[in-house]
Amino acid sequence: MSKHEQKQWLADINEAQRNIVFPDTLRNEAKFWQSLGSRPFTTIEKVGLGLLALFVIGQFLFWAAVFRLDDTWKKDLSAIAILMLIVFGPIFFAVAWATKRALQSEHGSRKRWRR
Repeated sequence: MSKHEQKQWLADINEAQRNIVFPDTLRNEAKFWQSLGSRPFTTIEKVGLGLLALFVIGQFLFWAAVFRLDDTWKKDLSAIAILMLIVFGPIFFAVAWATKRALQSEHGSRKRWRR
């Protein structure tokens, strides 16, 4: 490892450790989401994703069973799915948009500062 690469690596480690101020937490979260699919999953990660999927599917099946009291359970199930999309869809897109906007403004401020 060259001296420049070592300095860059140490700077990255230092940045990752500073996780208490807003721009740092945002940068760390962005790195997490960007690197999520960049390499194959390990066995532990596959097990964790499987457990997460099992939890989500279990919740869905539980609520489907709760609303399966009569013949209108299909309507209730579709109403729950639509309600979840209406509630959580805008929240997800707002977080994604705000993260992208903040990262773009941070990169812009860094470029201006370096000049």
